[in-house]
Amino acid sequence: MKLESKNLGYNHFADINTTTTLKGVAILIIIIHHVGVNGFFCNYFNPLGGIGVAMFLFLSGYGITESYKKNKLNKFWSKKIFRIIVPYLVWLPLYYISMQFSILASPNYFETIPRFWFIEYLLIMYTAFYFFFPLKNELSIVLICSLCIILFLALNNLRAEQSLSFWTGVLFSLHKEKFAKNGSKRLFSIALLFFIIGSIALLFKQQLELMGFESDGIPMKATNLIIKLPIGLSIILLFFTLKNNFKRWFILLGSYSYELYLVHIPFFMTIDKKVLFLFFFIIQSVFLAYILHISSRFINKKIEKYV
Repeated sequence: MKLESKNLGYNHFADINTTTTLKGVAILIIIIHHVGVNGFFCNYFNPLGGIGVAMFLFLSGYGITESYKKNKLNKFWSKKIFRIIVPYLVWLPLYYISMQFSILASPNYFETIPRFWFIEYLLIMYTAFYFFFPLKNELSIVLICSLCIILFLALNNLRAEQSLSFWTGVLFSLHKEKFAKNGSKRLFSIALLFFIIGSIALLFKQQLELMGFESDGIPMKATNLIIKLPIGLSIILLFFTLKNNFKRWFILLGSYSYELYLVHIPFFMTIDKKVLFLFFFIIQSVFLAYILHISSRFINKKIEKYV
């Protein structure tokens, strides 16, 4: 892998193509985690899910701040909230229809409505951004920091470890020009540092587990946060340094990342170490994500005409 030492350029640094590519990487990491841990019962994949989610939240915070720079809060809810809610509402009937025909169907699928904690969490972040971010700097910082502390202390480990991810993306957008001035070699060095920090925290977590610390205790929450966010940041910074011919392999995946997140969730539990089921899982996820994507885009375009 050859790195260039020259500046990456402000206009092309972390542009839409790069962030879409990173969403593709993030969803791939999340799916590998779910399939590896829940489909093939291999705990070696365990940290990957939280790393992928940290990347998604970081990119969401970054994207919403970049949008705010250009449009302020103009059509905020239609541009952000509808793009989250509409695909979910479209997915519900697709979920029940697909369960009728899929060999991966769960026997009690009709008894539950699919819920996604990530969507709820992201809506909280967007709502907080809407009310807090436009305020005066000092007040905005106090409110955002207070929210992060509350989320970290009050929520379970899965959510608490992501309490800083979204706002780190916001902060990155605000200081984007400083990062853009760095050459690829320096960004690679920073990425390596973040990876080392996360790896050390991962080793420390194993010691906490051996010592019997509870998963939802503050020491374990803090350790997981120091694992997931720094390693997620290391992957993001590394991709900023790579050439476009490598990134293009992930950009299509990133275009359907949210839909892939929705459609793969109900089915990975039933893979049960069967390679044939894994094959059907991949084909089915791609097909349903495509259907969900085009259906949601059509509905959102209709909504945007009236909002």
